[in-house]
Amino acid sequence: MIFGIYCEVSIETLREIQLKYCEDYESLVQFLADFHLIKNKPALLVIDGLDFYVEARAVQGPITRQMRLHFLLTLIRDCQRHLDSTSIFTANNLIVSYRSAPRSADPAAELSDNDFSKLYFDFSRYTNQIFYLSRGEVSAETDALLLAAQLNRV
Repeated sequence: MIFGIYCEVSIETLREIQLKYCEDYESLVQFLADFHLIKNKPALLVIDGLDFYVEARAVQGPITRQMRLHFLLTLIRDCQRHLDSTSIFTANNLIVSYRSAPRSADPAAELSDNDFSKLYFDFSRYTNQIFYLSRGEVSAETDALLLAAQLNRV
């Protein structure tokens, strides 16, 4: 199912999918920095689990989580310019997933760097196409936060 429509995918189409596994933050940065050197321009760039690279504790040096996030988002945005412009996906040719840390049950707890409102602000600097999944009370709180953010823009 793609967007609620049944779609039969041929073996030829599946063979065109190329996967690249990056082990850590540095290898993802290297891949994104060299993206413009790919001979056959891909139609889509999909990065699943960007939080794994941003939140990695093994990253060496004085770079902060927010600096890693903005650097990766800048590289990803630049890679988007090098995707196949003749593809049917040109309007939506980039998909990035990011899992936000669960909220603390203690209301007095300090907001973490991985708080949804901070992440939403960070991502909104690079795109206006942000979709989120949540459930329960978090969903209602998130909806209220996004509605307030939209009203403040107007």
